[in-house]
Amino acid sequence: MINVDDRHRLHQFLMVELAIRYLEKDVEIIETTKCINLFIPFIEALLEQLRTQYNREKQYFIQKQVGLIRWKRLDTYFSEVSVTTPGEDAVFTYANQAVKMHVEELIMQTYQSLRKK
Repeated sequence: MINVDDRHRLHQFLMVELAIRYLEKDVEIIETTKCINLFIPFIEALLEQLRTQYNREKQYFIQKQVGLIRWKRLDTYFSEVSVTTPGEDAVFTYANQAVKMHVEELIMQTYQSLRKK
């Protein structure tokens, strides 16, 4: 079973993982444009920051014996995340639009923290 604090942390971990996926896909698209020298350093800095956070959270969940089984898209509006825990498996349902907004906010927050440095 996942306690409330770990559930929030798991949610944040999933959003970081999706942000990394989105940015990696953006890199593939940007590499085909003429503006590659402008955008790639910026996106690489974001990815570096997010990967550091991702690895830190991943180690935390490994110690807690919590693992992601799968992320399954149910339909246009909802996705389901299956997670294994020491006690029992848990299934969480997410609204796709809300996930998209959370990932965009996370990327913007990461960008703001990079600008302050």
